[in-house]
Amino acid sequence: MRTWLDYYILGALDSLPKSIRQQLPHETDADAMLYHVLLTLRDLQSAEWMPDNANVPRNMMFACLLPFLVRATGAPADILQPSTSATVAVQVSPDLIEDFAHATAPDTDAWRIPMQNATWYIDIPHHALLVGEHEVRAIFTQGTMQGDMVVVVVLAPPGSDRLSGRYVWTMNDPSPVLGMSAPDEIDGEYLRESINNLIRLISLYRLTADYRQERLPQTSVDDLSKLRLDKQRARQKTHSIFRVGRLTSPPGRFGREHTGERAWILTHRVSVRGHFRWQPYGPEHRLRRLQWIAAHHRGPEDGGEKIDIERLK
Repeated sequence: MRTWLDYYILGALDSLPKSIRQQLPHETDADAMLYHVLLTLRDLQSAEWMPDNANVPRNMMFACLLPFLVRATGAPADILQPSTSATVAVQVSPDLIEDFAHATAPDTDAWRIPMQNATWYIDIPHHALLVGEHEVRAIFTQGTMQGDMVVVVVLAPPGSDRLSGRYVWTMNDPSPVLGMSAPDEIDGEYLRESINNLIRLISLYRLTADYRQERLPQTSVDDLSKLRLDKQRARQKTHSIFRVGRLTSPPGRFGREHTGERAWILTHRVSVRGHFRWQPYGPEHRLRRLQWIAAHHRGPEDGGEKIDIERLK
């Protein structure tokens, strides 16, 4: 049940000298990580959005970490920009990743508003989304002052939480994807398109009235600070210090049939038929929900058209 975000901050306290640790509001890993992030973000003032700047992926991930750490530790919120101070954290089930695999998001901007006004963290299950010899373990998004959105993708070895790389891009800017080199069978634009579709689908699903969301077990930094350090870390293995919702597939799995392939492997693209629709329903069709439209052929009276989407296989 632990998120990658909780894993990442464990041990942060060990890297600080005792003189610094004693100055922290709480002697916890979360407070230590906040201290480290604030120091590191000074680099953002001189960082340039260029492919050869190795610090940009790290700094952008830290910028996304900051609102979650501020909220968890109770630090003053005035260190944040208003557009990034709100946070949303979700842990996505393996079934939901399978439902959204190989699909293009509906042509609607409804997903954008909840994401533009908050920093998001999406926790991806182990072995669910594979990129070469790595798995996507987490995704951050954060709105920019220019109305765009930064996307940070965290990679780990399959089945592990150890960070092995990061990719960073903005959704609307054609600037290169930054971070570790993509495997030979993947190009940056393909990776960007695939993850962007997944982000949009998750946001749309969370908007709908029929999604089921549970909460992960949570503990507070205040409560942790009353425990010995070993007890703190034992508790953090089963409880998150962040408010994390769990998104699972709806009954019926959007009406989509599955092949039984559990992992979404980003290797190459082929064309298949079928797509998600932002489906009107309810009184006067005022509500919206995601609905899978199965592969089909239209008859001659409908123009003989075949609906094709890009599928990631």
